[in-house]
Amino acid sequence: MAVDVPFTAFNLQQVCAHLSSTLYKHGQYLKLEIDQLDGKIASEQAASKNKEDEKFDLGKKKAKAEARLAFLDSKELEKLEPSAIQGQTAFHRPRKYTSPLPEKFRFSLQSKYPIRDHGRAKDLAVTWSALGWWDGAPTFTVTVKTKPLKEAEAEVTLFGWRKEIHAAEILTLRAEIKRLGDAIAVCDATIGRLGREVDLLRTRKQPWITKLGLCRDDVQNVDRALSSGISKYWEKEYLEVGSISGFAFRLGLKSKDEMERATRWSHPLLFETLELCHREAEAARELHERQVDGYRDMGLSYGTVELEINSKLGTSLSRRQDFSQAENRTKKVIGVEPEESEFNKECKSDIDIFKKDLAEPLDKLVKELKASPSKLPGNSVLIMKNDGECLKQQVAALKLVSKELYAEAKPIGVAATLQAAESYRNRGELVLSMYQGKRLNLARGLE
Repeated sequence: MAVDVPFTAFNLQQVCAHLSSTLYKHGQYLKLEIDQLDGKIASEQAASKNKEDEKFDLGKKKAKAEARLAFLDSKELEKLEPSAIQGQTAFHRPRKYTSPLPEKFRFSLQSKYPIRDHGRAKDLAVTWSALGWWDGAPTFTVTVKTKPLKEAEAEVTLFGWRKEIHAAEILTLRAEIKRLGDAIAVCDATIGRLGREVDLLRTRKQPWITKLGLCRDDVQNVDRALSSGISKYWEKEYLEVGSISGFAFRLGLKSKDEMERATRWSHPLLFETLELCHREAEAARELHERQVDGYRDMGLSYGTVELEINSKLGTSLSRRQDFSQAENRTKKVIGVEPEESEFNKECKSDIDIFKKDLAEPLDKLVKELKASPSKLPGNSVLIMKNDGECLKQQVAALKLVSKELYAEAKPIGVAATLQAAESYRNRGELVLSMYQGKRLNLARGLE
């Protein structure tokens, strides 16, 4: 439930609690990102392992096919099987059928493959003659003549080159080897791609690990600040103006949160207040510079009249510095419509008052100086220059606040301020708290 507690009521414990809570959420977010990247890395590594196993199996098959190809693709002689030969390859005449006269038998063979050699498997009581064959011919002829009154037997064996006999299988093997090689190449490409993706994921993971390390360091810094208590003046000042973001910056917290979003749509009053103040502060600075230039050109000196004018001017600049009236209007604003419209009118009215408060003393000062130049000493320019530096710091502080609010990755102190504001109705004080923290930082030369 929202409560009406201004940021300026925060003490050290509350500020550190807000910072610790924001850092905890930030750390959980970083761990989640790291876990998701680890999951993707594990998935890619598992896919790569599967491809490695697939490549291994393909490699085994390819090696087996290559070994078979190496065996077949040679000119080693291999016996032609009967199925590859047309014609009778054997002759047998039993003893009981012997004749007193010689008998002739002609082998006439046709082979599916080139005949590279021949041999006699059986050669009993026969003589061989009339060989008709040359190397590589598909035909083979020879005549055998039996001996009288003896059992006769003859058988021809034909041989071909192994590569010619198994030519069809060799073609199939070569196609298979190519297919397997292509499949292995695809596996290699996939493994390489997965490896590069793993490397990329690890590269993407490293900044998150670095951020998580910074977050843990920041947690320790906050805990140390809380345990040691407030002993330095600057720490008290940041707490007095209620600047969680300024206090975080002064502690040296380096984390930047990417979860906490602040846009013109989610925080319309915040951004409109910021833009109005920024625009009018810039206008006030430009007006002051023009007045200083005019005053310097007159070369006037110092007088009692200017003491009073500078006092009024200082009051005006001080009011302009804190934007107190414009910010106090936000205490009445809870929603966006229709209160936002009324808020805009009030805020613009305040700014008009600021401009008037600033312009009148400057104009009056110039008139008084023109009227009595001999009464004024020469350090007036320095006084107005100092006031100008104050205005420049105002503008610079507003620019820094604007930059941090619009940034996608916000300093952890800004994120903590935005989260803290969720519990408070007076969200318009966001600008004031962050602005005042920046003013303190600029005054100390920290930004």
